[in-house]
Amino acid sequence: METEAMAMATRSNSSDVISLRDALNMEIIINQALIDLLVAKGILTQQELMTKIEEIRKEMPI
Repeated sequence: METEAMAMATRSNSSDVISLRDALNMEIIINQALIDLLVAKGILTQQELMTKIEEIRKEMPI
């Protein structure tokens, strides 16, 4: 699934291409918004999120 930031960064018209930094910042904003909504709606807790993040970190190669 391609995100808006990825789609914007890969457009062929160079005037439409955004920087890697801008794409990363957009991903951070989107992720934080989703987390905030999930927590606010009671779908997950901050602790559940932190536990899952730690599980994923342990699975990733260093």
